[in-house]
Amino acid sequence: MEIKAKSIVLMIKNNKLYNLILFTLLLCGTLSSCRKDDVNTSVSSSVKIIPTLSEAKQVKIVSSVNGKLLGWINSGNIQNPIIRQELFLLGNDGNKLKDVIISDTVYQYVNIVPGSGGGFIVCASALGFDYFSVYEISDDGELISSRNIQTIVGVIDQEPSLAEYNDTYLVVYKPYSWGYYIWKANSSLTELFHKRVPIPNANHYGSGLNYGERFDRLIQANDSMIIIQGVTYDEYDEMIENCFVRSLNANAERGWYSNNYDSSHFETSAGLVYSADYKIVLFGTKSKNSSVEGYGDVFSRTYSLTGEFEKEILYPRIAATPTTVKNIIKAPDGGYLVVGSNNQLPSNIVVSPNDLAMFKLNADLSLSWSGVINTDVPSKGFDAVYLPDGSIGLIGLLKQNLISNKVIYMHLDSFGKLISN
Repeated sequence: MEIKAKSIVLMIKNNKLYNLILFTLLLCGTLSSCRKDDVNTSVSSSVKIIPTLSEAKQVKIVSSVNGKLLGWINSGNIQNPIIRQELFLLGNDGNKLKDVIISDTVYQYVNIVPGSGGGFIVCASALGFDYFSVYEISDDGELISSRNIQTIVGVIDQEPSLAEYNDTYLVVYKPYSWGYYIWKANSSLTELFHKRVPIPNANHYGSGLNYGERFDRLIQANDSMIIIQGVTYDEYDEMIENCFVRSLNANAERGWYSNNYDSSHFETSAGLVYSADYKIVLFGTKSKNSSVEGYGDVFSRTYSLTGEFEKEILYPRIAATPTTVKNIIKAPDGGYLVVGSNNQLPSNIVVSPNDLAMFKLNADLSLSWSGVINTDVPSKGFDAVYLPDGSIGLIGLLKQNLISNKVIYMHLDSFGKLISN
């Protein structure tokens, strides 16, 4: 099934060209015969709808080191065991090649990273389970191996996070008891250690507030440093949430903890990277102290390897509308691609009005370009991959007939323009 879509609208910074376009827009606004399509150059192109068994609430995609694409949806919850997670191999054009079956178990969450030697590593879990499962999948979507990892204490309280580094894999999870636990394995999934993450020394986010923490992601930055990133919140006033970053050494022993915060804004985290210039970079969105908004301005925040906060960059809004961000991926040129949507509440349900949004950043975190892809119906960007030829595969959700979420795939060039397949 196909729908028509408009090409991406890039932000234009050249002053002379900007003035010319501004004059044209003002002129169009005074002429009844001037339509929106006359301003935004439109091309016919296909957006692939990927068939799934159940309605998706979020969708992700990852590329193996050999360029194979694996997508997956997290759709259900523990109260609705009929809905299960779905994994599928895709071609670069977005056509589904095959469904991938990992288990008959109904998992609430699935996280996937490229295998160090090819294929994929899958971490699957659900709230209330006292274990998580790790699967090794080949580039052809075949199950190679699997194992269940028993939690050290209690049942899982939130979605675990999975990372790959130098032929090793890490999973961090939180049981109902306080604290995080981290599991690390080698390339054959043999356990290297499984231990509790040290408790922070003190309250790092203001005084007189009873904060909790909710982690989102982790990476191993180098041979001696693991980074965990998430948000803190006031247990008595969840209107206040701020992103944090904390470090561990390679043996998961206590390192540093970020100490900058901004209680005047509500922050949501969106990504964490180790940059080419040996910095830790956090990405997210911030808005004016409102959990109802939960979206707003895209920002990046840079830390040194010793934990010092260095700089924050706030990026211009696309078409003066707020943005929510779902993922950040590294670009072949050393920059970053930020994927999300405009005019969208932070939930995973697609609403109207709603456009897929992207920010392309340079290696120094300056803005290269940004824009939206306007589809005929509300849609939302969730994730992307760079394909071997430098083009982009973007995956997201679309509100078909304004009723149900459908998984969509778009093939874009390196500047975000739709490629017809």
